[in-house]
Amino acid sequence: DFGYSIPRTSYEQRSCGTGVDYSNAQPGDLICYNAINGIEHVGIYIGNNRVIHAGSTATGIHTSVANYRSVNCVRRIVR
Repeated sequence: DFGYSIPRTSYEQRSCGTGVDYSNAQPGDLICYNAINGIEHVGIYIGNNRVIHAGSTATGIHTSVANYRSVNCVRRIVR
């Protein structure tokens, strides 16, 4: 609807958009985390060193500090 699209999987999402240094992350950027047990994970940066992301079926959608896991990369979709 807004002229942007991203791939469905977290593995594909870590290669879309433009790479940004973690220190320059802005709200809306994707924070891609290193895989744990082969599972990639992505959150959306919301500012103040926080991300919103889907945790597990037990925790659901919630916010966390952005570096709660080892950050693989930051991707900016919207310019």
